[in-house]
Amino acid sequence: MTQNGNGKHILRSATLDEDLEAIQRRQRAIGRRLRGLFDDIVAEGVPDEFDELLERLEESEERKLQPVGRGSGEVRIRSESRGRDAY
Repeated sequence: MTQNGNGKHILRSATLDEDLEAIQRRQRAIGRRLRGLFDDIVAEGVPDEFDELLERLEESEERKLQPVGRGSGEVRIRSESRGRDAY
């Protein structure tokens, strides 16, 4: 490292190239590690209980709000207790 006229340190080009290579190596290593962690998480899958809860939520939402007809603006709300549709 050398100093320029302003008293600031500057890197010689060889050192700069070495530093850039070191940075790139670290970035590649971090990328490999992150990909490995992500792959492990994806391989775990979704727990059955969580998957069942999501399915029940989707079914509930679909039953609650179903359009009656195009452009009518009406919404059909399903009554859980009677199993009938109300408007």
